[in-house]
This record gives sequence, C-alpha cells and structure tokens, in this order.
Amino acid sequence: MNPPELDPLSESQLEYRIVSIAFLPDEVERAERLFDKVIRECLGEATWVNRRVEYDRLLDALTVANERAGVKNTATAFGLLLDVAERHLDEIGAKDA
Repeated sequence: MNPPELDPLSESQLEYRIVSIAFLPDEVERAERLFDKVIRECLGEATWVNRRVEYDRLLDALTVANERAGVKNTATAFGLLLDVAERHLDEIGAKDA
C-alpha cells in the first residue's frame, strides 16, 4: 500500500491538538479488527490522514450515540458506532461482509 501524497506542511500554519480516548483492551481489539476488515475488504485506499471535517463528523456521531443510548462514556459510544458499522459493512463497499 502506498502512503497518501500530501502537500508539504508548515508548522507555522497549523495548530495541533491531541485528543485521546481511553479504551479497554477488548474494545481496542474489536476496533482494530473492524478497521482491518474495512481496509482489507472495502473498495478504495486506506486513508490515515483526515481533514478536520471528518474529525468533526466523528465527534458529532459520538455525541448522537451518547445521547440516543443514554451513555456518557465515549468508548461505549464508539462501540455503538462500531456496532452500526459492522451491521452495514456491505453498504460501504465490503466484499462478503
């Protein structure tokens, strides 16, 4: 797999922030398995660098999952998003989902 081609970045033009979410070991293993399956089976190439808008969409989806399920734990909300992704894997281009 070839890495994505990116324009050179200048540190003076970017503001970096680190955001962390803590997961239990089995939650991490589940997420990694699903991500591996999506990358392996879905059409297109893997993307490791995302635009801010994709990050915002993830945060919005986590907020919706938190509110609709009545949970406050972000890792639990992420697990709910994984549930949805697993149920609809065929709709995002996976073969033999």
